[in-house]
Amino acid sequence: MDLTLDLTETGLEMFFRPYQIAALNLLWGSDDHLSSREVWEKVNQNIEGRISRANIINFLNASVENDLLDFKETTGKGGNRRLYTPRARIHPSLYGM
Repeated sequence: MDLTLDLTETGLEMFFRPYQIAALNLLWGSDDHLSSREVWEKVNQNIEGRISRANIINFLNASVENDLLDFKETTGKGGNRRLYTPRARIHPSLYGM
């Protein structure tokens, strides 16, 4: 994932799009491992507009590659799937939850 710095923004908005921040906030605030479907459904409930599931999956996988998230793989109907969790817990006051 390429991170670009947007100096017109502050906080996480300097590096991430709104749907990406919503996904990170959801994972940081959860005690459970979440599937891409769960993240996608909840992000779309909490943001303006609609984000494709492919965007969520690509962001989650890139976040794993960049050590922001971790995952465990499970098998289920249709094959393997990833369940995501943050590598580190962030205090809610730091990310606006």
